[in-house]
Amino acid sequence: MSAEKSPALAVSSWSLHRTLGLTYPNRPDHDVTQAPEPTYGPGRMSLLDMPAAVAALDINRIEVCSFHLPSRDADYAAAFKAALQQAGVRFQTLLIEYGDITNPATRERDLAWIESWIDTAALFGAEQARVIAGRAEPSREALDRSSRRADPPRPAMARRAACAS
Repeated sequence: MSAEKSPALAVSSWSLHRTLGLTYPNRPDHDVTQAPEPTYGPGRMSLLDMPAAVAALDINRIEVCSFHLPSRDADYAAAFKAALQQAGVRFQTLLIEYGDITNPATRERDLAWIESWIDTAALFGAEQARVIAGRAEPSREALDRSSRRADPPRPAMARRAACAS
């Protein structure tokens, strides 16, 4: 397949999970400053090194799992964006792994948590965010719950909508 017709390829941080080693778990029911866990050992590469490593493979897009972000603050975001720019790599997707907006008991909490991660995606310059919509069995009702927006829109949602227009 020619380069013009091939789809855009990205490398996910999950593909490098053993190389990155550390994870920074954060979930709606445990929303804390992430402390590193050596889930896959101490790691041999930091997330800031990932753009250059991917660029060395002639790939210019990455996806990052939320649990691979060691910090969500503006200074780390700036350092990450600088690493992307220096390597000539685009941050395609922030993968938001947790939250269940189909569960009526946790929907509001999880929706607010997911919104905070969508804000993080914007801060880090991600082109998009992928959200786990829920864990309910497939049904019309579950689909309707996962696609229903909060009413009225929360400030973060309104801010993102204004930026998109």
